[in-house]
Amino acid sequence: MKKIDREFLLTDDSVNCYGYRLLTSGLQLDRFDPPIGFFMHEREQGVAVRWEDLTVRDNALYGKPVVDDSRFPDLVKQIEDGFYCLGTEKVDSKKHKK
Repeated sequence: MKKIDREFLLTDDSVNCYGYRLLTSGLQLDRFDPPIGFFMHEREQGVAVRWEDLTVRDNALYGKPVVDDSRFPDLVKQIEDGFYCLGTEKVDSKKHKK
């Protein structure tokens, strides 16, 4: 595992490409322990990233990635080179409807 000292914007209050928004003020971060990420949201590939140092400011959530460098060595290089600069949150809205 390799922690990369680069802060990523994970989500903010804007409408996303799926047509909904995750309000930062309503995030229940304690329900995501540990917060993880899949490369391109592909669960089949396994966990690529664990997020640490989560910070909420200006209605946005930021975090620093810890990458599984044994399985995703190219991802480490791409992050360190600045190719990737943000992450995205995906919520299965079918599971979270009222």
